[in-house]
Amino acid sequence: MAVKDRLRYRHITTDATCQLCGVNETIYHTLFECVVVKEIWHYSEYKTNQEDAPNDNFAELWLWLCKKYDAEVVCSMAALMWAAWRGRNLIIFQGENPNSVLLAAGFARLVHDYNGYAKKVLLPPSVLRQNDAATSWKKPCLRCVKVNSDANILEGCKAGLGVVVYF
Repeated sequence: MAVKDRLRYRHITTDATCQLCGVNETIYHTLFECVVVKEIWHYSEYKTNQEDAPNDNFAELWLWLCKKYDAEVVCSMAALMWAAWRGRNLIIFQGENPNSVLLAAGFARLVHDYNGYAKKVLLPPSVLRQNDAATSWKKPCLRCVKVNSDANILEGCKAGLGVVVYF
């Protein structure tokens, strides 16, 4: 991540100070300690999860999280880290002042919804039953037509449509 501490290490800048709170801007600081992200962790159920976490190296932190917590917790924490990074970028680069808790809730919801979808749809082949549509599709009988369709409505009045016709 392009935080000031890393940029200084690579001789891209000489100043490693966080623009928002004036302390050394490390990856850990950016995601967990900065004044604009503390509120995210304060209201999260994971606020105590980083108390004994390594904070000098993000790779070590990530390995520590993966060893200590199950995949669902790590995924949820990653969503909050993602929200923290996004919120800081909105403040620093866009001049916006987002509600960090609502931003984090949106990211957490996105991950929750995806995980629910993935559990239902991304089944390993051994889990599929013989009567599942993916394994039991039959060609339509003579003089019959099967039609599968799907549609999507995007922002700005744009739409997409897909149709498959089987004879």
